[in-house]
Amino acid sequence: MPFVRCVARRVVEEMRALPGVRAAATSWTSPVGRSSWNELLKVDGFTPKSEDDAVVWANAVSDGYFSTLGIPMVAGRDFDSRETSTPAKVAIISAEMARKFFGSPDVIGRRFQFQDGKDWTDPIEVIGVVGNTKYQSLADSA
Repeated sequence: MPFVRCVARRVVEEMRALPGVRAAATSWTSPVGRSSWNELLKVDGFTPKSEDDAVVWANAVSDGYFSTLGIPMVAGRDFDSRETSTPAKVAIISAEMARKFFGSPDVIGRRFQFQDGKDWTDPIEVIGVVGNTKYQSLADSA
């Protein structure tokens, strides 16, 4: 995966340098592209009603992804060189995820984990919150 990230970062940098290009970013899944990636989530203090209640849609995106798509940053910050130089365990989440799993929009610095087989990943720190969007289809709820 590090090679893929390196190549993708280089492609984005080259695209951003092209005349007339205002913004460029990458993502693992295309927005509203009918592809998906979901994860089972664990958050201290959140008790799901069922296993499905703890499932979230995920994506891996580059810095500038949200601003490129016009998705507002409502708290915290975007990804930057701190994440590209190390395999940092950080995330930017939607306002709806912040509300549902943390009960508050004030979640910067809070942590969650994804299921990894029978275990859980190392804690992932929230560094930003963005406005709600659609994921697979325009008919989806935020």
